[in-house]
This record gives sequence, C-alpha cells and structure tokens, in this order.
Amino acid sequence: MNELEFNLLDFFLVLKRRIKLVIISVILFTLIFGVFTVFFTEKKYQSSARIMTKPVYVDNVIDYEQLSANNSMATIYVELLKGSTICSEVAKELGVDQNLVKDSLTIIRQGNTQIISISAKTTNPELSKNIIDTLLDVFYKETAKKLGSSGIITLDEAQLSHTPITADLTERILQGAFLGL
Repeated sequence: MNELEFNLLDFFLVLKRRIKLVIISVILFTLIFGVFTVFFTEKKYQSSARIMTKPVYVDNVIDYEQLSANNSMATIYVELLKGSTICSEVAKELGVDQNLVKDSLTIIRQGNTQIISISAKTTNPELSKNIIDTLLDVFYKETAKKLGSSGIITLDEAQLSHTPITADLTERILQGAFLGL
C-alpha cells in the first residue's frame, strides 16, 4: 500500500515562492466579487407580519374544542392567503401584476401553532410593505365577508425596511477573498 507523505515545510516553501500569485488572485477575486455585487446584483427588501387565530375563552378558560378548530382554521387561512382571489385583489389595489404579488409572498404556519408568518420580498422596500398591508386588509375583509367574522388578530405589523436582505457587500468581498486564496 502506497502512503502519501505530506511535508508541511515543503508546502510553505512552495507557497512562499508563489506568494505573488496568491496575493494577485486574492485581490482579483475580491475585486470581481465586489464589482459584481455593487453593479450587477439586484437588492431585495423584505417586509413581514404575523397573524394568529383568536383564542376563544369560556369562563376565562380557553375552550379546547375551539382551540382545535382554530388549529384547523390556521391551515385554511394559509391556503386562502396564497390563493389567486386574494392575490389578484391585492395586485389590483396596488396597480401591479398578480404574478409579482404571488411570487414575492412567503406564507408559512409556524410549527404546530396558530401563528402565520407572512413576508413579501421585492426590489422596492415600500412595495414590500404595501403588499403585506394590502394583503392583510383584503384578507380580513374577505374572511369577514365569507366566514361571517374574522377570527384573526395581527401580532406584528409590517415594518418598512431600507436594509436589503440580499447582496451584502462585505460578505461577498470576503467570499471573493476566500475563493482567491
């Protein structure tokens, strides 16, 4: 069986002889990643909100049957929020394409809870917030109209964020430097 012997001293001697090449490649990759991030990467902004089904109390105690029903309703609410009816109404109110609204949305139920997280990610921070706000307004109106009442409360309102969630320049420059190394 052949053994591969690796001499660390030889490795550092070769590295020392080629130090100029290493430095040039680190600088080159860092510059490429930095320029690409600044000029060619689209920045995305996200706005999020959280809603929850209302707990029903009977004699200051949560009704277990209602709690079980609320768990089922949370799943139904997620599907309603993702549906074409609500997304098309949001798009119409905002004057944007329905596919833009639908593609920007991420709607998930948090674990086995009754909490639903809704987020919109677009290239415009105001649009992301407006999509969430309008979506919740339309959703509350539709559930009230179709189900008789809205059994939902808003836990966290959508916030306007001017900080992009993608294309972090520092992170990309470090990635370029590492790849160059």
